[in-house]
Amino acid sequence: MWWLLLLALAAAGRTNSRSSVVNDNSRPSEIPSRTLTYRSCDGRAYFRFQFTPYGGDIRIHILEFPNRSIGSCHVLQDRRGPYVCWSSSIPSISAAKAVAAMWAEATVVYQQTGKTF
Repeated sequence: MWWLLLLALAAAGRTNSRSSVVNDNSRPSEIPSRTLTYRSCDGRAYFRFQFTPYGGDIRIHILEFPNRSIGSCHVLQDRRGPYVCWSSSIPSISAAKAVAAMWAEATVVYQQTGKTF
């Protein structure tokens, strides 16, 4: 079911004409970041994210996730730490929340089954 959400958000992101390549030389905005705790649908896992404006987009930094020793997929690193690798623009906090929730649910599946996303 989580993959349907991924497809829907990916399709919505394709309408943005901006390049999906992240330029690490751009600077974060001076707008303060927000922190969100997400509880998985099964209620057993908690994730903590920080949403930081980055140019005209939002970057989703991963502050905490369960079973770090098992790991996750689609994670990049910058000077602030690990963040969610997403192929299209994340233009708003509401879109960032949806992406973070999808990434968290996909991570739960990956950790339980080994299926990548």
